[in-house]
Amino acid sequence: MPSTYKDRFPNIDRRTVEATRRLIAARPWRGNPGRGGRAEFEAAYAACRAWLEEVSTVYGLRVPALKIGSLILIKHPYGCYDPTDNTIHLPKFSVTTLAHEFRHAWQFQKKPLIRHDEGINHREGLVGLLLYLVDPEHYQPIMMKWLTEEDARGWSVSLIYLADPAFYRRAVERRLLLYW
Repeated sequence: MPSTYKDRFPNIDRRTVEATRRLIAARPWRGNPGRGGRAEFEAAYAACRAWLEEVSTVYGLRVPALKIGSLILIKHPYGCYDPTDNTIHLPKFSVTTLAHEFRHAWQFQKKPLIRHDEGINHREGLVGLLLYLVDPEHYQPIMMKWLTEEDARGWSVSLIYLADPAFYRRAVERRLLLYW
């Protein structure tokens, strides 16, 4: 497995990469509080919705709703995907966080092969083995959460890198990415 998240998914669908280039070019972060007014917020929201619609079509997903600054963020301050109502919640406009939460929507709707049977999965290494030995009852849900997060981090960061390497590098240099 590549050592950095940006290299984990080198073959993301070109339509998704192109849509992400357009989203980055729209600069949705200008709609964040303190950066712009109502017009900038609406333009940012429209750009993010257009991205969600386009990329959902690429992967055959129901288009997630998008909420900015909702109360659910008290529990999930960095953003979250709520599968009960197919909604992505973001604290502010962020291309990377939108892509990360979209990947969670994909995980829930497509049920990918990152799930595994009871027991130890070799991809989890020593951490998985230790967790299984210490707490076998909670091993499965904890490892599932870890695997879905690793997948979402890798996919979203790889997508940003593929769409605009300079944008990715600036985000890393400015410490705007939690994972790179």
